[in-house]
Amino acid sequence: MNKTIALLTLTCLLATGLQAQTWRKLSSTADEQLKQGNYAQAAENYEKAWQKKQKKKELIFNAGEAYYMIKDYRKAAEAYQHVKDENDKFPLVGLKYARSLKQDGQYEKAKMEFKKFIDSYAGEGKSVLEEIVQTEIKGCELGLDLPSRADRSIELSFAGANVNSEAAEFAPFPMSDDLLYFSSAQGAGHASITPRNKARAGLKPPFLLISR
Repeated sequence: MNKTIALLTLTCLLATGLQAQTWRKLSSTADEQLKQGNYAQAAENYEKAWQKKQKKKELIFNAGEAYYMIKDYRKAAEAYQHVKDENDKFPLVGLKYARSLKQDGQYEKAKMEFKKFIDSYAGEGKSVLEEIVQTEIKGCELGLDLPSRADRSIELSFAGANVNSEAAEFAPFPMSDDLLYFSSAQGAGHASITPRNKARAGLKPPFLLISR
């Protein structure tokens, strides 16, 4: 009987150790990915690490930060919501949460969160933040009004798979009908020069990618 109890205790301890090791490894991997500019992968691993160790709220905050950097505002809001009231520990996280909601088109909820943030904020620079929040709220109100002003005659077309990849890509700048400049963290420290499967140069991300 004692041998069985001891075995069960050892199994539980090992399982706990493996779980702790797993979230730490995920967090460490995410840290490295963040340094390399692989924000999407970093965000996912921070989130996975937090799911295994939810007391470590900095993990889900880091996930929100990484999602915010790649403008995945819905994912950013989903991450920030777990720490949105902890502005003392994570400065201005309530503001970032509200902004993420706004950028995701959740205007009514964003307005509520902007007001909640500024009403509860007791740190420095509140007068400046009040002006910022009022501007953000006006933006939400404009967003709510825009659908009634939409030009239905405008047609949108898919730019093609040559533009988007799993890497973080941002700041597009069209040069002509078939030439687009944008920043990218594609690859492991390499830059693709158009088309993507052509020559590679030894550059560290983020770098400028040219795509046709």
